[in-house]
Amino acid sequence: NKEFELLVIQKVSTWLEEEINRQDVLPFQTKLKISGSISEETKTRPLDEIDFIIQCKLEVDIQVSDENSNKDWMYSSALELSPVERELTKIDSKQPFPHLANVVLAAEYPGLGGTGDILEPETFSKFMEDFVW
Repeated sequence: NKEFELLVIQKVSTWLEEEINRQDVLPFQTKLKISGSISEETKTRPLDEIDFIIQCKLEVDIQVSDENSNKDWMYSSALELSPVERELTKIDSKQPFPHLANVVLAAEYPGLGGTGDILEPETFSKFMEDFVW
């Protein structure tokens, strides 16, 4: 029944949040959030999975650049596709942001970098994967 499913979601969420906080190894604040069909209230029965995300709060600056695009791309007459256009032509998993901007750390985060360092997506992904596993 629905009440039991809500109780399961609450218990699992509480347990995960406690485990994340108990480890106390991340150099930034986090918040566990329910994601996917449950958070969108579109989940159909049975309750066979619960998706979570870990929201991370880091002090960063965003540096936007058009270095990886060009006017030819904007006018659709480039001889060679820019990195941004290559991303946008993908069927799924489009990620143009890394080609248009850099995330610059505004504070030091052990394992990620120091103040002023560019935080690469791969670096952050590996850091979080290591934490989760």
